[in-house]
Amino acid sequence: MNWHSEEIQKIVRNALAEDIGSGDAGTAATTPPNAVARAHILARQTLVCAGLPLAENVFRALDPEMEVTCLHADGSFVEPGTKLVQMRGNAAAILTG
Repeated sequence: MNWHSEEIQKIVRNALAEDIGSGDAGTAATTPPNAVARAHILARQTLVCAGLPLAENVFRALDPEMEVTCLHADGSFVEPGTKLVQMRGNAAAILTG
């Protein structure tokens, strides 16, 4: 699957527009606009990875400069607590995504 296709990008933009509308009021009220953060997505249970590159699309739609790394390929089995995705970028974008 081409996770960077225009069709996928459009789906991500539409989903974000529906979900956050004009913004995330809680994040805007508590996070300085230029704050930079690091974060990761963890597996909460044993799972088979699928579609992790979609996370990259979501976070880069919120912050085009976001550094996003998918740490496992589709089809990989992982245990609880395994880091799946790591990112560094605008803190508000990370919290919103």
